[in-house]
Amino acid sequence: ETERGGYFGIQCPITKDTSRGGESSGRSRGLSAWLLYYIKHLEILISTDIAAARSECLKWPNDPDLFARLRVWALGKSELVSDEQFDDAFDALSTEVFWDEFHARDLLMSISTRWNKLGDSTRSKIEQKILDGPAKYDTEPNNEFEGRRAWEILKRLHWLQQQGLTLQCDLDTITKELKEQEPNWNPQFASDAARSRE
Repeated sequence: ETERGGYFGIQCPITKDTSRGGESSGRSRGLSAWLLYYIKHLEILISTDIAAARSECLKWPNDPDLFARLRVWALGKSELVSDEQFDDAFDALSTEVFWDEFHARDLLMSISTRWNKLGDSTRSKIEQKILDGPAKYDTEPNNEFEGRRAWEILKRLHWLQQQGLTLQCDLDTITKELKEQEPNWNPQFASDAARSRE
C-alpha cells in the first residue's frame, strides 16, 4: 500500500457477489487478491484450529479500512464471533465503518446471516443504528444531507425486509416519514444495498 502511494486499493467485498455472472478481475489483482488469499487460509484455520483462528482475529488492529473489512466479515462467522459476542463486536463498529459503501456488502451479508439467531435487543440495536443514518459531510448542504440520509436508511431497512427478515420497527410508517425528505424513493432501489462495488 505504501509503494502504491498510500492508495487503499481493496474495493471488492470479501463475500463474493455471485449475481455478477463471472469473476471480477478485481478479485485477483493488487491488495484485494492478497486480502482474499488471507481469508482463504483463515477459513482453513477456522476448520482445523478454531482457537488459533480466534487468536488471529484478536491481532487485527482497529482501523477504518482493511481490518474494519475483516471485522465486518467476521460478524457473519459464528465460529469467530459467537452469539454472545456479537453485541460487543457490533458496538465496536464506528458510524464511518457502518456506512462505508465499500463495507456495505460484507456488513449486510453478515447481519442477514446472523439475524434470526440474534436476540430482540440486538436486532433493535442494529435497526436503531440504521435509523440514526450516516453522518453529514462537512460541506454537504442540509437539504442534500436529509435526502441522502433518508435514501440510505430506507435502502438498508428495505433490503433486510427483502431478505425475508422480520424487522421490529414499523417500516411502513418510517418509509412514509422519510419519503417526505426523499420523494423519489422506491423500494425496488433496495436491491442495490448489498451490491458489489468492484
